[in-house]
Amino acid sequence: MAKFCGNCGSPLEEGSICSCQQQTTQGQDQSIPEQQQNTQQQQYVQIMAPAPPNAFAIYLKKMWTLIKALVKSPAKVGTQFVGSADYKMALGLIGVQSLAAVFLFLSFAGKFNSAIVAVNNLATSKAYGTGTSGVRVSLGGFSEIKFPMFTVFVVVGIITFGLACLMAGVIMLIINIFKGNTDYKHLLCVSAINSIMSTPFLLAAFFVSLLMPMDIAKSITSGNVSLIYSSFIFPFLYPLLIALAGNIIGWFTSLKVIEGGSDIDDNKAIYVLFLSAIVMIIATYLAIKVGGPMCLPSTIREGLSKFS
Repeated sequence: MAKFCGNCGSPLEEGSICSCQQQTTQGQDQSIPEQQQNTQQQQYVQIMAPAPPNAFAIYLKKMWTLIKALVKSPAKVGTQFVGSADYKMALGLIGVQSLAAVFLFLSFAGKFNSAIVAVNNLATSKAYGTGTSGVRVSLGGFSEIKFPMFTVFVVVGIITFGLACLMAGVIMLIINIFKGNTDYKHLLCVSAINSIMSTPFLLAAFFVSLLMPMDIAKSITSGNVSLIYSSFIFPFLYPLLIALAGNIIGWFTSLKVIEGGSDIDDNKAIYVLFLSAIVMIIATYLAIKVGGPMCLPSTIREGLSKFS
């Protein structure tokens, strides 16, 4: 009985294999190395392909773009940002301000520590007055006075960041008292605008602090009381005034952008921010009263505890 191929229908001799099936088998055998080659090429492409952008890098790039836009158009861009309620970006902006404040106060602490070293060297020098030990005792053992830099870093960072977050809650509470509608995310963006507008002034104050010398030892040697006073006060006073100017700018900007996150009218917004500023002044005083002693040298802290 004749046999036929089940694939193409060609007649077959008994025990033979159709040529079409042989071609299919050979084709499959040849496709195996091709598949392996394609797989290797795909793996190579994956290795050589650029890595996907880092999420944190994208976040920083967006933040920088936003900051530049805010500097150019603080009212317009600020209002849009508040309306977006992008609280994650708001926390980042507040963090930037906290770092700027930390740098400023670290410069203060470092300046004071350097002055103490200079005074201590003066106290142990024969070039000053009459001898060494008597002067050291009269200066009260200044070598033991030193601001803890790491503690200053942590405490100032926490206080600055915490007060900015508290500001959003205070504004929300007062808006609710005035029967306005809002939420914390929108007002956290208002606080972030306040923070980022004051940040350039904090950085400017930091650089001014670095450039202003605090040469107390030279002033003591001169014996001029007014010179001693000015050499101690002005290196701190001028940077603080610059930082205060930035804080004022931040509050004026907050007044303009608050409409993006609340339905309260402009007239009530003035009173809302005025009352919020008063509450924040009190909160800042309490925060400094609690956290400030932690940043002081241990000898000064122990001395103050005896009077409390």
